[in-house]
Amino acid sequence: MNQLLILAMVAVIALGAIVVIIILPQEYVGDAKPQDGQQAEKVYTPQEVWDNQASLQGQEIKIRGDVVELDEACTMMACLDDPCCNRCSGWLGYEISSDEKLHFKGEYLGEDVRCQGDTCVQECYPFEPSEYLVDAIVVRDQTYDTYYLELVGFEEA
Repeated sequence: MNQLLILAMVAVIALGAIVVIIILPQEYVGDAKPQDGQQAEKVYTPQEVWDNQASLQGQEIKIRGDVVELDEACTMMACLDDPCCNRCSGWLGYEISSDEKLHFKGEYLGEDVRCQGDTCVQECYPFEPSEYLVDAIVVRDQTYDTYYLELVGFEEA
């Protein structure tokens, strides 16, 4: 069920007030503002994208949600003198459930979208895990018959 947001503007005119109430579904309120005569762009949740991957394939969409580091893997060397000697890497994306994940893959502004570092410190590019409003293209990986997100742009939510 969509929550409704009520916006009210009050203009005082001579002897009284005029109240204009505009009711918009919550999903259309926020950063994607319509231009005159245009409808607001839908902002998807990660779950909605997961549930509709096939029908969204090839489309650039907006997604609002918590971006996390996914599938971290580290080398397994015995670190005698340096507790941080193992190299680690992972992906950025959305964790829908323990076995349902939407990964960002590819490049953004010429660099790989991913996390890397060692067992002590990792850095993620182009952003650290947090909540974001993301522009991405839904892409089907035909080799593995899965979908991933190609990052187009983002801003903190």
